[in-house]
Amino acid sequence: MNKFGFILFSISFFLSCTQKKLSDYEKIELFCRDHSNISQLDHYKRVIVINSKGTCINCNNRFARMVSEKTNDRKSLFIIAESGTKVDISGFIDRKYDNVILDYNAEFDQLGLTSEGCTVFDLNKGKITKKQAISIQNVGAFEI
Repeated sequence: MNKFGFILFSISFFLSCTQKKLSDYEKIELFCRDHSNISQLDHYKRVIVINSKGTCINCNNRFARMVSEKTNDRKSLFIIAESGTKVDISGFIDRKYDNVILDYNAEFDQLGLTSEGCTVFDLNKGKITKKQAISIQNVGAFEI
């Protein structure tokens, strides 16, 4: 390895070791900055993610219909990571609230935070205090 290659390797190694790993809260906040006018999550109590992941598409549809009626709750942020081909998101499209982010390309799913399907993140003081995947066991019991 020549001197230039060694210097380049050393710099890239140093940078990769010193980069701070983002928390899940920071990942959500960064996503919101990139996909909406929301720059901070401080005034939200929860983030509700609607997608078509998981094993129960009927649960995802039921949950989406149920929470779409709650978009006027200003303490909840809704991220719709779905194009509408599998999950009915019409209840979110018709509403023009600033607490709804429409992510038709499901880019939020690339963060790796919602592998089990629709998910609710409870927030408090810059942290995720609870993460709850929606399933057949709990879809009917969820309340905002």
